[in-house]
Amino acid sequence: MNQNKKENGKLCQKAICLQHIDGLTPLKYLYDTAKRNIDGDITIEEDKQFIDSYYET
Repeated sequence: MNQNKKENGKLCQKAICLQHIDGLTPLKYLYDTAKRNIDGDITIEEDKQFIDSYYET
């Protein structure tokens, strides 16, 4: 596993853990976009944009 993929995985895991700490259940959409980010298909900025637009609709 390359370093960037490993670091992205850690960041996404932290975001998901924060959802749990706040008593929220992360949506499947969050897991899907996190995986795309970890796999390098999208950047963290694109990930944020996708999630923000999801919650706006």
